[in-house]
Parts: sequence; structure tokens; C-alpha cells
Amino acid sequence: MSDKDYKAAKTLASVIRTNTTITSLTISESDIDNKTADFFVEAIKSNSQSKITELSLNKNKITTGGAEALFEMLKTKTAINTLLLRNSYLGDEGTKALAKMLEINTTITTLDLSENKINAGGTQSLAKMLKINKTIKKLYIHENNIGDEGAKVLAEALKINPTITFLNISDNDIIGEGATALADMLKYNKTITTLYIQFNLFGTEGAKAFAETLKTNTTITTLYIVDAYFSGDGLTYIKMIEQQSALNAQREQIANNIAGALDVLTAHSNPLDGNETSLPEVNDVIAQKLFALDKANKLNTDEVKRNPDSVFNKYT
Repeated sequence: MSDKDYKAAKTLASVIRTNTTITSLTISESDIDNKTADFFVEAIKSNSQSKITELSLNKNKITTGGAEALFEMLKTKTAINTLLLRNSYLGDEGTKALAKMLEINTTITTLDLSENKINAGGTQSLAKMLKINKTIKKLYIHENNIGDEGAKVLAEALKINPTITFLNISDNDIIGEGATALADMLKYNKTITTLYIQFNLFGTEGAKAFAETLKTNTTITTLYIVDAYFSGDGLTYIKMIEQQSALNAQREQIANNIAGALDVLTAHSNPLDGNETSLPEVNDVIAQKLFALDKANKLNTDEVKRNPDSVFNKYT
């Protein structure tokens, strides 16, 4: 491109360089290439008063060179907490550069890497990062090509990751072993509440693995697994997954309601004194005790599984 072709990008960059009020910057489907990315990166980096917390560069052409400049800036630009890079041509090399940045960054909580041609190699970089990063809560990695090998390394990382609550790994060519690994991961992970894994071809055995895991997992409240490939026994396992997820959701609601009631009952006249009943550990113990005392013999009945609400209504 000539300098004339970059006139609009330079103009926008000059605005970003001085603006102190914009909180969300979206430049999607704009044919941003590596040079254009450099303009925006330098503008954001040079503005010490920038209020931008959400950066969306979806559907552009930021390949390795531009990605490295962007991610270098994000190592130190701590205001940004949402980074959206859907369909941005990152591939494995761009993903590797991103992962290195996220090993250092401490502010990004939402990350969208869907449709970026990420294969097992890029997923290995993400997995390594997830063993270190302590801030990302929502991760979108759907519509890539991570396959079984990528799913397995990601599952190992998520066994110890303490922050991810939402994961979308749909449509990723996960067939068999990858599904089993992800299901096994849920035996150890205690933070993921929402998991999208539909449009993978793991079939009945994969559905069975998730159904078995959810017999003991108490944190998953939403698990989207249904696609066009299930029939017969597969649909039975899908129903089991839906039922147990519903039970977990009700349990979480009970915990929140009990905690809220106790907060009211024990509230201090001086808010600065704090309120220890807001601690998650306390709330969880209360919920577990009530759950065990009142429902230990009821959870596995056909009636409850058909209608999870029936046994919880008096608490919710």
C-alpha cells in the first residue's frame, strides 16, 4: 500500500493518541494489515490517559508481524481487559506470540480467538500459558482445528487453571481421545461453569464420558454438547448431562440465596467492618451442608432428574 492508502488509519490513530474518554475500540472488518496495526498500537501505547478497556479487531488480517507488535504493547498496557481477535489470521505463530504476552499480562479477562486457524501447535502455546495466567475468565477458541491432540494438552492445563469459568471449544475436530480428556479434566477443574463443546464428532462415547464425569462434578451449570450426530444411547447421555447441569445450577442458586440471607442477618452497621459471610469458602460450606442433609437420598431419583426444580423450590 502507498501512504495515501493509510490516510484513514493514520487519522484514526491520531484521535486514539489523545482521546481520554473512549472505553471500547472496535475496528472490525477493516482490512487492517500489519502496518495499520502498528499505527494503532503506537497510538494506544503513547496515550497514558487512555480509558480503552475493550479492544476488538475481529475479521482483519493481523498476521504474525502485526500480532507481535500488538501483544508487546499489551504486556504493559494494563487497562485493556477484553481482547477480541476473531477471524484475524493468527494461526499457530500468532497464537504463540499472544500466549507469551498472556504469561505476563494481568488484566485481560475475556479473550476471543475463534476462527483463527489454530492447530495443535498453537493450542500447546495456549495450554502452557493457561498454567501460568491467573486472570482470564472467558476463553473463546471455537471454529479452529485443534483436534484431539490440542484438546488433550488444553485439558491438562485446565486441570490446574484457577480462573477460567467460560470455555467455548466447539467445532474443533475433536473426535475421541480429546473428548475423553476434556471430560476427565472436569473431575479436577473447580471453576468452569459453562462449557460449549458442540459440533465435534466424538459421538456416543464422548457424550458418555461427560455424563459420567457430571455425576461427581458440582460446578458445571451449562454444558452445550448437542449437535446433529447423536442418536440412540447418545441422546440418553445428553439427557443425563442436561439433568445434572440443571441440578448444579440449582445448587449454585441455593448457595447464593443462603449467602445473601446471611449477609442481611449479620450485616454490620459500619460497612467498613466488612462481612465475612461473603467469602466464597463460607458460602460453599453452608450450601454443601444443606445439600447433604436435605437431599442426599433424593438426587438420584428418576423424579428429580426429570424435574430438578422439584426438590429445590423451597430454597429458591
